[in-house]
Amino acid sequence: MKNFVFAGPSRPFDLILNLVIVVVALFMSLAGLYGVVFYAVFFSVGYALVSALFPGNTALMSQSFTLPRTEKTHEITMLERIALSVALSAVIVGITGTFLSRGIFGITTITATFEILIFTVIFTIIAISRRISWARDPFILNVKVGTG
Repeated sequence: MKNFVFAGPSRPFDLILNLVIVVVALFMSLAGLYGVVFYAVFFSVGYALVSALFPGNTALMSQSFTLPRTEKTHEITMLERIALSVALSAVIVGITGTFLSRGIFGITTITATFEILIFTVIFTIIAISRRISWARDPFILNVKVGTG
């Protein structure tokens, strides 16, 4: 079996795939098909934000003031990434939906999908730049290809 690195500092395929799915959801919502919009609303924005906040496997939780240059870190697993992605997506879409409903355009499927696309693009750019600069403990997602 061949080990393929799907996500890492030099291969942000997970973020690019997430962005492609959001673009497909935008075009499907323009066409009146709402199948992928559910994924875009409840996962994609949060996954891009979690990837921007936690670019590596370990996240800096707090700086210790008693001992200089010691850090307390917490290891973030893929399950925690998924749970945070769903929770943060619900929060972001809820807050931005409130602002959209008070705005000029109102809240429709098309405006909601556009705001999801805008936030996903912004968070993806931040996540890719932080993941490239995070050399200490990068987030790597391996996929085994082949039969075995």
